[in-house]
Amino acid sequence: MPSKIPPTAAPSYSANDNGPLTTGQVKALKWAIAIMSLMIVGALLAIVGRVIYLSSVKKPAAAPASSIATLAPQHKLALPAGSTVKSLSLHGNRLLVHYETSNGHGAAVLDLTTGKSLSKVTISIGESAAR
Repeated sequence: MPSKIPPTAAPSYSANDNGPLTTGQVKALKWAIAIMSLMIVGALLAIVGRVIYLSSVKKPAAAPASSIATLAPQHKLALPAGSTVKSLSLHGNRLLVHYETSNGHGAAVLDLTTGKSLSKVTISIGESAAR
């Protein structure tokens, strides 16, 4: 099949002509290609080295999310007579019990590992706080 490019559109180069680039430009292009190739090889080696390093380093054992294994199976919390539990809140091994009595509201903190009542707070409205 004949070429559709007219003969005058294609540039003609002689045997001694280096084309559109000068000899200095060709040399600079070769250096640029060599440097970029070294950078690619170096980056790949760094990635492979990092993967090997991360796979060989031992990770410390993760602490258990909660210490449920150390909790005692049963506890008793003494609340005032006639009180009604309004809410419970658990944080770690501590349980906060919000309750209501005929005299007002209160809260108690229970340590679930020892079973001891850590604190009881009586909330009364209208009285000044004791200092």
